[in-house]
Order: sequence, then structure tokens, then C-alpha cells
Amino acid sequence: MSNLSEFVSVILEELNESGLAYVVTGSFASIVYSEPRTTMDIDIGVLAPFDEVERIRRALVDRGLYAPSIAPDTDMFNVIDLDSGWKADIIRCRDEPFERARFARRVTVELLPRVEAYVPTVEDMILAKLLWIRGRDSVLQLHDVESMIEYNAESLDRDYLREWAVRLDVVERLEGLLH
Repeated sequence: MSNLSEFVSVILEELNESGLAYVVTGSFASIVYSEPRTTMDIDIGVLAPFDEVERIRRALVDRGLYAPSIAPDTDMFNVIDLDSGWKADIIRCRDEPFERARFARRVTVELLPRVEAYVPTVEDMILAKLLWIRGRDSVLQLHDVESMIEYNAESLDRDYLREWAVRLDVVERLEGLLH
């Protein structure tokens, strides 16, 4: 693959053709809702049983990408274009209430020029990042959350944020950021 757009397109095309529920997360999705920043990979969450994830992994290998074998208890695997070094992390999301809500609310955006993808809503991005940094010290992830709140302050569904923040045990940090 000659560029990032081509690499991402191949992966998303395979996911879209399969009908597998996915969301682009991490920095790629953050920049949809806030300021751009660099990243070395693309994170894609899937809500699917192992056999469907394995089918996608094999299809990506058939398309010339490197994706090592995975075991049924694997939560994540890498897909790499060995020519360019681009990498995607495919993350198997747990079948839990927040993940189901996040996938049900996902939206389609133009992620890159002429590349459409599903991403979580801004509220679900904020909650997922707060959940990820809970108990950790990640200045970069916290900055992403602050930026998303700042850029989307007028349109945030604060009731939804607060409801899930309580359920996910991130309400104190959320309230500190919402001021």
C-alpha cells in the first residue's frame, strides 16, 4: 500500500463488506471531534464473536496484509502493511452495556478523503477515553478529552454523559472537565 488512506480503505472495505459491527476509535476518531494530532496506528473496535473476527483476519491476510494468527481468547490483534509500516489494532470489544450502547449510537463520517467509516459519537469517545485512563496518568489521552469537550461544548449530550459516567465510575473526572 502506498499511503495511509489506501491501507485504511482496504481494512474498512473488508469490514463493511462483512457486515461486522465496528467503530474506528483512538486518535483517528478523536480528530473527527477535536484538533488533529499525529498517531502511528489506527484502532478499530469490533463487536463480534471470535469466528467472525478470525474470518476478517484471514480476509485481510488474503489481501496482502500481515496479521498473525490469533487464539479464541485474544482481545486484540495487529494488521500491518509490511511495505509501508502502517499498523491497525483490531480490538475485540466486550459484549457489555456500554459497548452495546456505543455501537448502537455510532455514526458514519468521512475519516479521510473519500474514506467513510463508523465512529463513536463524541460523548461515547469521551466516556471511552475516560474509562481507558481511569487509574492511569495519560496526559495525551486527557488532552484528547479536554479538546473534544471544548470543540463540542454546545452540542454535548450532558445527560447521556453523566448517566454513563456514573455507571462507568468516571463521574468525578468528567465533572471536573465539564466545569
